[in-house]
Amino acid sequence: MLVSVAIYNGKENIVELNDFEAPGQEEVEITIRGKSAKYIVREVSGATINDLFAPINNASTPEKKAKAAKESIGKVIAACVLRADGTPFTEEDAGKLRFPLQQALQKHVMEINGLTPEADDAAKKG
Repeated sequence: MLVSVAIYNGKENIVELNDFEAPGQEEVEITIRGKSAKYIVREVSGATINDLFAPINNASTPEKKAKAAKESIGKVIAACVLRADGTPFTEEDAGKLRFPLQQALQKHVMEINGLTPEADDAAKKG
């Protein structure tokens, strides 16, 4: 049994999950302008991902969605990404990363957590 800690509405919930149910992680290599670095992108619980993306999903206009995305990217990276040596990012550190790296990391976070159009299609076909 694996133990998963999910944060939902600011409260921690500890749940026992088997290998199939528990969130996983994958190592990704990101290359920008000919330089590469590796990161560990973690899958998190559905409740956590909903909390992380709620400000974006609840925004009423494209402009508000863009603003919410900009304001929440540090929180998303801090919750889901580790440096290659396993050390986490703080929200402040993640917010200071250069924009192309933030975008690339967020793309991988969305992919591993099933937040892509392809994942939506697979879920609908079920």
